[in-house]
Amino acid sequence: MKRPVFALLVLAGCNTTSPVPSDESAPSLTGGSRYSCDTGTSLTAATTPSSASIRLEDGRELSLPRVRGTAGMTYAADGWVWFVDGDRAVLTEQGGQKNCRRT
Repeated sequence: MKRPVFALLVLAGCNTTSPVPSDESAPSLTGGSRYSCDTGTSLTAATTPSSASIRLEDGRELSLPRVRGTAGMTYAADGWVWFVDGDRAVLTEQGGQKNCRRT
């Protein structure tokens, strides 16, 4: 899974769109899924076909639009990429990567 994910992340990282403003169009984190990551951190994420909302452990919230034309569910903006494949997900920020699993 590492090579296809890496290729997708490189492509998605080239995306120049801005994050979706936090409003009614972004999915609510209230019913979001909890993820545990290999870095020892956790996060909450909720997705729709068009965007993803992510709350990081430090309290920051991200709203990312979906990247069209990529395999799986990939969302990206401003150096952040969220790739979801079943119960597994990868979050990257300008080179740093967290491999996460839905708990």
